Amino acid sequence: MDLIELVSLYGLAPKRKGSTRGGEFSSPCPSCGGTDRFILHPKAYEGKGAYFCRQCGIKGDGIQFGRDFLSYSFNQAKKQLGLGETFSFESSNCSSVAARPQIKLQIIDQQKWTKKAGAFVEYAAHRLCSSQEGLTDLKRRGFQDHTINHWSLGFNATERFDGRDQWGLVHELNANGNSKTVWLPKGIVIPFKENGVVQKIRIRRLGPLKEQERKYIVVSGSSNCFSWYRNQLLDLPIVLVESDLDAMLLWQEAGDFCLPLALGSCSVRPNQEDHFRLRTASKILY
Repeated sequence: MDLIELVSLYGLAPKRKGSTRGGEFSSPCPSCGGTDRFILHPKAYEGKGAYFCRQCGIKGDGIQFGRDFLSYSFNQAKKQLGLGETFSFESSNCSSVAARPQIKLQIIDQQKWTKKAGAFVEYAAHRLCSSQEGLTDLKRRGFQDHTINHWSLGFNATERFDGRDQWGLVHELNANGNSKTVWLPKGIVIPFKENGVVQKIRIRRLGPLKEQERKYIVVSGSSNCFSWYRNQLLDLPIVLVESDLDAMLLWQEAGDFCLPLALGSCSVRPNQEDHFRLRTASKILY
């Protein structure tokens, strides 16, 4: 029995979504109930498998799943996975020093956030077509039309502040006791999608900025995943860059030779899923 079969005993039915690390599956999370952010790699760790949730942050291997969700003892979980008595358990298999610390969970309605994010990205893409300012900035950077369209780049012409409830986010108060909002500044809208679904949105602000002002704003509720700008060939060398715009240009000019990966910041570490993907790389260029 592998991890997929073990998870099915709990009543879940994981669906295959890729070939990463010998096979990647997703299903609803048994902990937080998220619809498709529970990721499984049944062949990881020499048959023990690995799982993690991109929404609530739980993670572990097949043994941990059996103990946490099926009430197995350690030996019972080993037996179900066919690991036998010679298996030597290492606690380091269930965690990674490279994994990014869990961030505070903001989303209370994932479907609402996804729908709102998709609508905003679509609006921004249409707005870019009629915006000389946005197109001029992208063309100045070297972007071609097919790259702009392929990655759904857009332009937000007017700064706005949405209510957090509109995005399915937890109601919060700022230091002054006022309700926090979702800030959507004027600038180039840079979405990142997986399987056609928006996972996160960054906005590159335009115009003169003060020294302490941030150039890039991450829209509240966005995933903390890295941005993988890839073609179908997943065994290409990975090239790490900081910004999404740089990664897109690298994809435009050399996408047949490498897999550009945008970190978002030169100081961040990978989350659990990104760590798994990086470990399978044939080569990483930094």
